Amino acid sequence: DDDDGDNVSNYLEYYFGSSPDLATDAPFADARIQRIGGSNYLTLSFPRNLLTGGSFEVQLSSDLRIWTTDPAMFETISNFDNGDGTAEVAVRYLRPVDDGSKKMFLRLFVN
Repeated sequence: DDDDGDNVSNYLEYYFGSSPDLATDAPFADARIQRIGGSNYLTLSFPRNLLTGGSFEVQLSSDLRIWTTDPAMFETISNFDNGDGTAEVAVRYLRPVDDGSKKMFLRLFVN
């Protein structure tokens, strides 16, 4: 179900710690290039409800058709408790990226 009509299921709203009955509270993930230890890495940050029992997988694609799920390709770099029942999780792709890197896409799969 999607009680607030924001195109995010109630389950995902619960998982990400947002309100399923308030469309302006839709959760989001933030992908960016982040400089870590002298190299640039593709990172993905997102909120997570600390009370959920579900799990997540970060998936990688170069063409948006074939998606790879390999936990060995990613590392959780932070899991900051916001003090409100949610945490801000940041994950990085372990291979550095530069201007010559091929285009990559990330998506988050929640179980």
